[in-house]
Amino acid sequence: MSWFLNSVPYILAGATILVAFLQVIKEWDEYDKNPRLQRVRIAVLVSLIVIGALTFVSLHLDDTAKAEEKNKAEGDIRDLQGKVQAANDAQRDNTKLFVDSFGAMSKEVSNLKAEVKTEALQKKLATVEAELQKTQKAMAPGPKAKLSFTFVPYLNPPIGQNVVRSTDVTLPIKPDGSVHVEFTVLNETEVEATNTELQIQICDGCKYAKEPEGLQKLTGMTDTQRYLLLPHMQPLQAYKTISLDIIPPPLPLPLSFPVGFIYRCTTCVLQKNAVAGTVHISRP
Repeated sequence: MSWFLNSVPYILAGATILVAFLQVIKEWDEYDKNPRLQRVRIAVLVSLIVIGALTFVSLHLDDTAKAEEKNKAEGDIRDLQGKVQAANDAQRDNTKLFVDSFGAMSKEVSNLKAEVKTEALQKKLATVEAELQKTQKAMAPGPKAKLSFTFVPYLNPPIGQNVVRSTDVTLPIKPDGSVHVEFTVLNETEVEATNTELQIQICDGCKYAKEPEGLQKLTGMTDTQRYLLLPHMQPLQAYKTISLDIIPPPLPLPLSFPVGFIYRCTTCVLQKNAVAGTVHISRP
């Protein structure tokens, strides 16, 4: 297909010249009757040949220039990508080098403290050591937030103790064929999660009995997906309860179905898989 599109200008130019040439052939007898027209015929034929040759040469030169320009642009892009990658690699290497250097200097200062006898010098060395450790900590890569899923209610002990998440729950099916599910999002890390985007996901074949409050269906999302934006979540914080009324797939009813979400945030670890729980349907 690409070859055909590139050949279209040549085909059009050749067709135009061919039509003109055929027109001259058609009126050939009329040229023979008039000596002056014979010279015109020769001039027309020569002109057609010259025009055809110039047209094809011009098209060829134009295609050659476009190809060279495209190759140059692609080469510039490759060079730029290489420079960006080299800069990123150098930045990582330099950061690691600085952190390692500060660690080595801090160790040397610590050894020197053991050798110094005067109290004044020991205090100065202690100050230098503290500054080095502070700088090393500031330059080192920071921790990342990680979000988790839990059904509501869940065990939320006093501060200082770990949350006990609930990822399996047994719920009844209501007369209208729906199951009422409540869950929330937890930030169990000591890092703030900023600009968090959640894609809520219910099972394939499931339906929302009613549109969930506070969630959006964005363009391109399937009927089982909804969107939620959390500008920030503080460390060790739980989001408010999210309620869903879900209609499981038609009969025969499944014994269980999953509910969960995929998330992305500026300060979070890259989570490739959904974090989810399992809803078990209780029978009458």
